[in-house]
Order: sequence, then C-alpha cells, then structure tokens
Amino acid sequence: MNYKNGDFTMYYDDTQKRNIWVLGYFGGGSINFKAFEEVAKDFSKIIGVPLDTIHIDEIFNSRRYKGFKFIYSKEDDQSALVGSTIMSNVYEFLTS
Repeated sequence: MNYKNGDFTMYYDDTQKRNIWVLGYFGGGSINFKAFEEVAKDFSKIIGVPLDTIHIDEIFNSRRYKGFKFIYSKEDDQSALVGSTIMSNVYEFLTS
C-alpha cells in the first residue's frame, strides 16, 4: 500500500509533542487493519515509539479533511521530523 499519496502530510503538534500524519482519503468508515499494518510499522519505526501505542483514526468533522485517515501515537515527548509542518493544536486544525 502506498500511503504517501498526494494527500499525505506530516504534522507535529508542539503543544502535545506528537507527530500526526494525515494519510489521505480512503473512503469513510472502518479500515482493514491488515492494509494499514505496514503503515503502522513504518510510523512506529520512524517516530521511535512502540507499535502498541499507534492509533489510526478518521477525521469526522472537518471542512477540508472529512473522512481522511490519520495516524498518531500517544507516547510522550516525540520529536518533530524533518519536513513536518509544526503547529500548536494540530487536531483542532484538522477538525476545523
């Protein structure tokens, strides 16, 4: 699965110290975890967090990202990746 499509964007929330990747629009509703397993493993390895802390979710309320999938970890004190858009309250931005 090529998750780095035209919609793929990396964000870093400097308030929560978390990386959040918007993966793109793959249709509304639930996901097939097997299809996203490699994405979760890549995220875990690149960010340096345990795989069991990874969450993949969908943005429900948004003018620009409704139905998009995003991935994050609740692991504390992550570092921003080169190329990430750094801002405060990324989730608030995504759901506006």
